[in-house]
Amino acid sequence: MSTSSKRTRATVRATVIAVAIGAVAFPAAADANPRPNRPAKADVMTRNLYLGADLGPAIAAPTVPEAFTAVGDIYKKMQDKNFNARAKLLVNEIEATDPELIGLQEVSHWLRDDTVDGAPSESNPNAVSATETVYDYLDLLTDEIARRGLKYEVAVVQQEADLEFPADTSGDGTPDFDARLIMRDVILVEKGVEVKETGGANYPINATVNTAAFGPVTVKRGFTYADVKVRPRAKKFRFINTHLESFNAAVRNFQAGNLTLATGVTDVAYPVVLVGDLNSDPDDPSTDPGPPSGENNDAYETIIGDGFVDKGVGVNTCCFGEDIRDATPNVTSRIDHVLGKGPVEELSSFLIGTDQANRSGTGLWPTDHGGVVAKLRVGAP
Repeated sequence: MSTSSKRTRATVRATVIAVAIGAVAFPAAADANPRPNRPAKADVMTRNLYLGADLGPAIAAPTVPEAFTAVGDIYKKMQDKNFNARAKLLVNEIEATDPELIGLQEVSHWLRDDTVDGAPSESNPNAVSATETVYDYLDLLTDEIARRGLKYEVAVVQQEADLEFPADTSGDGTPDFDARLIMRDVILVEKGVEVKETGGANYPINATVNTAAFGPVTVKRGFTYADVKVRPRAKKFRFINTHLESFNAAVRNFQAGNLTLATGVTDVAYPVVLVGDLNSDPDDPSTDPGPPSGENNDAYETIIGDGFVDKGVGVNTCCFGEDIRDATPNVTSRIDHVLGKGPVEELSSFLIGTDQANRSGTGLWPTDHGGVVAKLRVGAP
């Protein structure tokens, strides 16, 4: 039974008793005139953490030995991008901007296994998944947050792609171990934010690439959400975080359509704030040949068509070079977004991740994206 139902029944009982003894009873002032929930002022952040390397060379390798070497190169590049150091830079940003809600994408978990048997599958049923953690980006980030004395909690985690391949780090084409990458989308909430409900799912349509070495490789994508109140009497709203397909505009648009039309997750009676790496630039109408072909701004436009309004920055956010040690980042696309549906007012928004003072000792940037922080008023009439 809800609290409001209990109060109503208690009030009715009290009134009946009072009338029976000839008294006049008045409901408690709090019940007669409940204080309305107020618009919520909330700072939100979206941040792609960058898995640490470009997976393309392994997918495009023409032979099995070359694919093994490409996986080994990816593994070494990931280690060179030292997430221990990058986590400190990311927490510098969190500490400086103090967002109540953070949407994270490419929250990678890298693992390895000395047994070279690839990933378990229907065609490889006896293989065993790698379980030895090399870097868990979520653990490293939350540990650094706690070390600083900041108060954030993980509200929801959604597992996306899970890829495991033999890796050759010596360059001779013979694998030395299995390397595994699990990618996740995560929502962090600051202490004091009340989380009412959470959820997440994978999209039913994902990009599949036929590789010469590994056969069909599917990269799963998905979304997370949390219904929150940033303060006890603030308006409730839904906070959604997603990472849409990177390399196929048509698949990306199918995912945007699934999110906004099929799941029902954006169709609620209260305001919605959506953040994430949409991989869709509203200023880029060029055609991605696919197959199937699609416009690069389609996914963004599909989400806007669901009633969302842009509440983020109007400048480019992506992407730095694979090495993420660019002397001066040359970002060429706007794919990291903050959007609002319903009564969501943008008070201000700004780009993060391009501060020359916030780099590691070896010149690493926090990630290969800029991030976006938006100050919002949610629930205003």
